[in-house]
Order: sequence, then C-alpha cells, then structure tokens
Amino acid sequence: MAIFNNYFGFSQNPFSITPNPAFLYLSLSHQDALGHLVYGVGQGGGFVALTGEVGTGKTTLIRSLLEQELDNIEVALCLNPQLTAPEFVANICDELNVEYNDGKSLKELIDNLNKYLLEAHAAGKRVVAIIDEAQQLSRDVLEEVRLLTNLETANEKLLRIILVGQPELQAMLARNDLRQLSQRITARSHLSPLDAKDTAAYVRHRIRVAGGHPDVFSAAALKRIYRLSEGVPRLINVLCERSLMGAYSQEKRRVTVATVNRAAEESLGVSRRASWPLWLALSAGLIAASAAFGWWLAGDKPSAVESPAAVAPASVPAAAATQINAANPDYLAQQLLRQWQLDASDVTRASLCPPAKVDVACLAGEADWRMLQLIDRPALVEVVQQGRSEEVLLLSTDGEQATVLAADGAKLLPLNTLLALWNGQFTALYKNASGSLLIEPGQRSPSVTWLRRRMSMADGLPAIEGVKAEFYDTALRLRVEDFQTRYGLPADGLVGARTLALLDNLAPASGTPRLVREQR
Repeated sequence: MAIFNNYFGFSQNPFSITPNPAFLYLSLSHQDALGHLVYGVGQGGGFVALTGEVGTGKTTLIRSLLEQELDNIEVALCLNPQLTAPEFVANICDELNVEYNDGKSLKELIDNLNKYLLEAHAAGKRVVAIIDEAQQLSRDVLEEVRLLTNLETANEKLLRIILVGQPELQAMLARNDLRQLSQRITARSHLSPLDAKDTAAYVRHRIRVAGGHPDVFSAAALKRIYRLSEGVPRLINVLCERSLMGAYSQEKRRVTVATVNRAAEESLGVSRRASWPLWLALSAGLIAASAAFGWWLAGDKPSAVESPAAVAPASVPAAAATQINAANPDYLAQQLLRQWQLDASDVTRASLCPPAKVDVACLAGEADWRMLQLIDRPALVEVVQQGRSEEVLLLSTDGEQATVLAADGAKLLPLNTLLALWNGQFTALYKNASGSLLIEPGQRSPSVTWLRRRMSMADGLPAIEGVKAEFYDTALRLRVEDFQTRYGLPADGLVGARTLALLDNLAPASGTPRLVREQR
C-alpha cells in the first residue's frame, strides 16, 4: 500500500502502473479499441490487430476484456513472443489445457489443437488467442499464425486471433511477404495518447475511483503533467504517484507545478544522488546536515539531539540506552536480529547474511529511500562523512524523524539529516515464507503456490488452487512483472530477495518489526 494513501484518503493507490481494469478510463481512442476487442471475441469476430505506443493502455484493455462476462468463450493468452513455431503452438495448447506428447512435432500439436477446437465448437464455445507484444514475433511464427486461421468449419473460423503490439506491428503487416496475413485482418485499431483535456479527466477519474477528492492536483499541475508525459497513461501514472509522494513528504494537501517538476526529475531517470532522497535532504541543507551528523564520526554530540535514554524505543534492549563498547563491531548486527526476537549471541557482522534462521532471509545492496520505505524493515545503513563511513541501525521513522542506533546509543534526529549522509547501502532482514530464495518462470513447486496467493492479494483476485497452482506459467509471469514494475524493480519475472520482501509486506507475520511508523 502506498504510504500516502491514508494521508489523501485513498482506498488504494490510484496511480499504480499495474494494469487494473477498475481504473480504466475510456477516451474516444480507448472506446474504439475496446469495441474492436469485443468484436474480435464475438460471434462474427475474426482476425483483429490492436496497436499502440508503449504505456498507452493496451494491457489494461486486454484485462478489461477478460474481466467482462464472456459467455462460452475460452481465451489463450500468449505473452512470450520469443518462441519458435512449435513452441508458439504448444503455448496455445498449454493455455487451453490441450494435451500433447513432447511438443516437438508441429503436426501433432496442430492436430491436437484442431481436435480441441472442433469439440469446443460442437459445445457452443468460441476460442480466442490473444498474442501480446506481437511486433516481436518471427516471420515463421507469423506464418504459423496465418495457418492457424485455416482451422475452420464450413461456416466459421474455429480460432479467433487478436494481435496486440507496438506501432512496429503495423509496419510488419504492411510487408509484401506478409500480405496474406494482413488481408485476413478484419478489424484494426490504434491507441493514441491522451490529449490535454483527457489527461486531466484521466487523473481525476483515477482519484475518484480510489475514493479521493478529484482536485488533489491543481489545474496548472495537470497541464504540466500533460506536457511532461505527452498524454501517455503509464507516464502520467508515474508522475502522479511521485508527485503525491512529494506532496505527502512536504505535508501538502495539493500537488502544485513545483512538486510535479521535482517528481519529474526523479522519475525521468536522474541519478540517485540527484533524485528523490537528495531533494528531500536538500530541504534541510547539506551543510547543516553534515554539521548535525558529524558527531557520529567525530565523537561530539550536538545539543539539539536528545539523550539516548529519552528516545530509545521500547523494542531496543536496555543496553542500547547506555554507552556501548565501540570495540564490538558486531553489536549492531546483533541488535538487528533481536528486532526479530531471534537469538543473536553468536552472530557477527560477517555472518549476518544469510542468517541462521531458515525462514528469515537477508537483503543487502543499494537502494533509494523510496525502496527502503517499501521494504519497511529495520536496516543497517551506511553513512559517510568527510570520506569516512560507518554503519548505523535505522530502527524506525515517522517520515520526519529517524530513530537510529549508533556506537554510543539510540538517537532521534531529523530524517533529512540522515538521508543527506546515507550512501544508499543497506542490509535488512525479511520473513521468507515461500520456501525458496528464487522462484523462476517454468518452475513447478509449492513455492509457486505461495507466490500465486501473494499475487492474488496484490491484485485483489481469487487464488488458483490445485495442481495447476504449482506451475509458474506465462500468465503468472505477467502479473509478477506488473508487480515488479509498480514497485520500481526490474520487470524480469524472477522472484528474488527484493520481490520476496515486498510480497511479504502483503501479509506480514505477527511480530514482524516495521520501519515506517504512521505520523501522529
């Protein structure tokens, strides 16, 4: 859940880039495209092509179509275009639960598929294959797509096909050697970016769906968002989400042009040191921050910082509120484990990762402040002052103040001060109930069942149970990649430490320590 949801009165994040049909805004272009998709699966449907630039909403439209009450319609969703012709047909068979032997014989695959389509037709069902990212299909696979349309009865096609892709798909279909395929397309639609009016309406629509006030963004901010995003919905979502984060961090109830501009600097790829953590830090001033923080490395305590006993949280052992033996380099690692109520008596900093406890895993590396908030667990963070570095234990934050544990006790200091000196390195622990440290597409195991349940929590969808739940198929990979994109992770479908840690937050175990405290 986005940390600004409660602040703005949202029931959920209105600008998640995960395709969610509940937030679908139908511009004239999107209405036309959805109409063509409905035609493609309908009684008279045939071969349909839907194109649009990256981020214009093609996947959202597909999901909207699939969530409609499509009576007697079975859908094969093909998400991986990088396949050979036999693999492509096998993919369709897998989606439709059509049995086959080894998948190497193209003739066997087509024969089995044709038998299934005839049985479905006799039962009054229509079968549709939706092929996403179709502009990446090879010449051989496109020819196979054309041949699949030859599967027919005397009256109608047995398999309806919808090609979805970027504008390059239009150029491919215009090639002379693909004219037979192009001539079979009975409906074409192209998704265009939103204009300025639709951009403003789109933003307000999503806020209304999330239960917020539609005027969170000023009129000038909406115009700026349109100019920066050029009306591409995915970019609009990114800018709006980062702008809301900025307004929240500044305790503002309305997003202004200045906030949008700062959000754009981060979301358009500025380096980490000049991105979100830095402009938060700059609000306090780097020089002032360095002066306030230097006591950790120099040994002098500024009078503005409260005494350890006054600020030590209840979860910190009593020893943390008194002078600590600075010669013990393992103390902070042990205190991190004790936040999880784990025995840390024999733990050293070097042995912290991986921890001895099997179901508690280690997560380390480089991140920005937003990612650390999303992970939402106490963390060892590395701070740098005048070329010297030291680890401190970040116990909690309320968005303004940070409670940290250093060599001489627990301290409370402005969050901006900490961010100004943090170099992005961190080490945290998370609960791993999946039973695996890496879940990959194509894997079949109980870990995949766990993954499906967590993804169902994230998407608000019912979980699939049974034998099929243990297989990491292409549909699940799309959902995982959407989740990863939403949280700023590489969208590779590989469920590793960071993805596992974020999925853990959907249903954290009792007693799980949290980093982010709600402001009072």
